[in-house]
This record gives sequence, C-alpha cells and structure tokens, in this order.
Amino acid sequence: MTATAASTDASCVLVLAGDSPWGPQVASLLQRRGWRVEFKPPDEAAAALQAGQHSLAVLDTGAGAPGWQPLLGACSALAPRPLLLVLCTPAEVYDVLRAPERPHAYGRKPASAEQVVSWIEALARGMGSNLDACLVADEIALDPLARCVYLPGSAVELPKREFDLLHLLMSRRGQVVTRDESTRHLYRWGQDISSNAVDVHIHALRRRFSRLAIRTVRGQGYVLG
Repeated sequence: MTATAASTDASCVLVLAGDSPWGPQVASLLQRRGWRVEFKPPDEAAAALQAGQHSLAVLDTGAGAPGWQPLLGACSALAPRPLLLVLCTPAEVYDVLRAPERPHAYGRKPASAEQVVSWIEALARGMGSNLDACLVADEIALDPLARCVYLPGSAVELPKREFDLLHLLMSRRGQVVTRDESTRHLYRWGQDISSNAVDVHIHALRRRFSRLAIRTVRGQGYVLG
C-alpha cells in the first residue's frame, strides 16, 4: 500500500458517473489505492451525499447529470463539507469558471481513469485547486495551468506569446502594462526583436477576442478593462 493510500484509507469518494465508461475504472483504481468508493448515478447524488460520509465527490457532467450547481449546494449543506471535482468538456469549462460559486476543482475531458484519480488525490492532499489561478475578464476565462482560454461554449489554445501576454494583461486588469514590461515578459534578454513585436501580439489578441477591451495608453503601454 502506498503512502497516499494509507493517508486516505478512512476516506470515501462518491463517484457520480452514470454510464460513463471511465466510472468503473476510476472506482477500481481508487479501491486499489486504498480508498473506499461509492458508485452512484448522477441523479442520486443528493441522496447519496445525505446518506454517507464522503470526503470527496467526483461528477461527470456528461453522464446525464442534472448539473454540478445543485450538487455543490448539497455539498455546502453538509458538515464536514465534501470536496467536489467536476469533469467537463472544453465547451463547459467557461460556465464552471464564471460561476459565482464554483466546485473545488475541475478536470477536462476526455481524461483517462489514471488522470481522474491523480486529480482526486491531489485535491484530497490539499494541493490546491486548479481554479485558484484562473482569471476571468469580460467573456473570457483563462487557465494558466492548462494554458488554455475558454469562451462560452468553446476553448481556444493560443500561440505561446499571445497566451503569455493575455495572461499578463488579465493578471494586471485595470492597470497599465508598459511596453517594456510586456517585452521583458515575452522575450529573453538580448533577443533580437522588432520594435513593434508587442503591437503585433496585441493586434492578434484584439482580432481573436473582439469583446476584450484592450486599450492603448499613448506613450505608456496597454490596459485591459
């Protein structure tokens, strides 16, 4: 038995996966790693939470589930409160990141059973949520860990420098980011770059995300929002 298994032996995971093919695989792998597992269809989530002591629940949003928001409410009403991991498609991530109350973490499908178990164990060990670092501005959500941008109903993967520049602007929302700061953030010291390199990336971001309000502050730099 591994150290992780020993530390979680008294904990129970509620797996809400319906007919999802990975559900039994996740349950079996968790059991082999020392977890107690209860497997239920998503429409029995609230009743299962009320009836048992679960340290963590994992929900597959595509398995006929009524939605993760009601499940979050059910978790919030319990003491101690179970952690909630929501598995969703790229098209669903935006809604998770924009929600006023969010689950403790999300996982992007498709995912293997091994990936799902690694997310569960990381969350249970208190390693923090992948939602903590996510940023939201206008109708754009950005996950710096996944290096992906989410829009309503879709996901966008940007070239490295465009992503890094957008991340910088979103992390400093409402503040002027100077050209020098942007250049240092995107390029190595001494790297040969054109004088308008940052402008080119700004133009590309504006073209991709027409609703994103990136303003030019003459003589200084750029500001988002």
